[in-house]
Amino acid sequence: MEELVHGEGKIISVDTDKKMLIIQVPPIMSLARTEYELPYALNWQDNDFSRIIGKQVEYVLSDDGQVVSIAIS
Repeated sequence: MEELVHGEGKIISVDTDKKMLIIQVPPIMSLARTEYELPYALNWQDNDFSRIIGKQVEYVLSDDGQVVSIAIS
């Protein structure tokens, strides 16, 4: 299975119950798919993810594969 590192993608949706971000990454020949469900460890007090859904973002993953940082591109 291919491994993602920090990069860019578009936030398709957010599951706050499961703490998952669904990110669409640009198609690359070496990747078998373009959408990924990634767990997040973001500690936003308001959990206001509505402002980033549909936006291009830059994300950073921790060593265990959780999104720990996200910024609108």
